[in-house]
Amino acid sequence: MDFLLQENWKVQPIDFHLSPPLIAPKSWDFWRGVSRKERIMKFLIKVAFALISSGASAATLGTGGTGGTYYPLGAALAQQLNSSQSIHFEAAVTKGGDENVQRVISGDLDFGIAMAHQIANKSDALRVIARLHGYKLHLVVRDDGTIKSPADLKNKRVMTGRAGSLSIIGSSAVLAAYGLGNQEVELVEQPSFSVTEMTTSIVRGDVDAFFWFGSIPTAGISDLLTTSGYRLLDIDPPLNGEWNSSGFFQREAIPANAYNGQKKDVKTISTYNFLFGRENSNGHNVRLIAGSLEKNRETYASKWSWLGGWSPNISATMTTPVPLHQALNVGVVKRQEKSPSLKRAEVPTTIGIDQAIEKCRELGIKQNTERFGECVLKLSR
Repeated sequence: MDFLLQENWKVQPIDFHLSPPLIAPKSWDFWRGVSRKERIMKFLIKVAFALISSGASAATLGTGGTGGTYYPLGAALAQQLNSSQSIHFEAAVTKGGDENVQRVISGDLDFGIAMAHQIANKSDALRVIARLHGYKLHLVVRDDGTIKSPADLKNKRVMTGRAGSLSIIGSSAVLAAYGLGNQEVELVEQPSFSVTEMTTSIVRGDVDAFFWFGSIPTAGISDLLTTSGYRLLDIDPPLNGEWNSSGFFQREAIPANAYNGQKKDVKTISTYNFLFGRENSNGHNVRLIAGSLEKNRETYASKWSWLGGWSPNISATMTTPVPLHQALNVGVVKRQEKSPSLKRAEVPTTIGIDQAIEKCRELGIKQNTERFGECVLKLSR
């Protein structure tokens, strides 16, 4: 007789002369010539592997309030991961990006979602896993012909956003790029973070223009532009100026017809939201998240279509100003589909993301552009 601990924590006898069929029912021949000690070791190894494979670990993802953008986005990601992976992801309700950054650094959360400017100063501790949806800067002005360029905002009343908001960071940077500061522009304080407050202020005549960083389309601005007397203004500053030394912003456009009466693209700048973790975050979990985002791009694009800024072609390598997580620097984020017409020997050899980035630079493609991201994605998949 030999002994093993049972669930009731009492030592119970087990006759291992009878146990082999239960462990390996294929054939008694498997156990022929195997000592009792070897049988026990094989059995314990099988049990250990079973426990490891059945015991799914857990990870928490900091999102935002239930009425905001981050929570439904994070919940959709967690749902997709939980349906296909051996790990339980939980979308935690938080107060948003700033809290997510603090709690991920402290270890209270495993992962989080935040905007570029919220994580940029923490790049020594944090690493990006994927770039998510973007926000574009809207400059709405009275359509009376007096403001044709951001430079014409001199001596005008401009609402730039609430202190600490993304809108005030973006608008201050743009005004600086056009040589305008607090002395040249009458800045009107925004009491809350609501775009409704901005649209109401311009309708009442309290301001001549306002800046708003938001997704496309932003409902409040859509409502405003259905009436005559207001329009979107091009924002086209040089991106290599000191005003963008942080690298938060990219040059993009608000596409034609995004808003009522908008017949052509409107030039602007954008910034993005990132899904991030710690520098020492579990590499396996990092690859699960990035792999899910890559493999299920169209699914997520459909679920998050209301964001307006999500594009299935966004590359996780475009993470300026925070480095990509090192677990993804070996080309693990690849498209899953392979052309059926290619034989195994004809499938091109892939290279790591770092090598792909360097190659795209050598090709002369401008970094931090969609074209650069697509180049890196093609070379590394």
